[in-house]
Amino acid sequence: MQKTTDLSKPTAPCQVCVRTRIFLAVSVCLIVAMPLLGDKATPLAVLTPMNIALSIVGIGSLAFIARWIAWRRGAARPKDTSPDTAEDA
Repeated sequence: MQKTTDLSKPTAPCQVCVRTRIFLAVSVCLIVAMPLLGDKATPLAVLTPMNIALSIVGIGSLAFIARWIAWRRGAARPKDTSPDTAEDA
């Protein structure tokens, strides 16, 4: 089996490649900026992996609770159980 590829049509990179490139670009920017910023970069010291993980879990939990409450409100509404007279005729 031969795989034919048309090199005249450019294709978009995969999502994993895009995310990896963005991560590397941001990492390089932070590494370069840290010595240049000096004392102005001290608020970035709060961004530890644990703080980031806790914020992700917290935001996810709040979103889950909000969606659960919205679902419960929708499920608590009385459903129209009256027989449809147009279908019976």
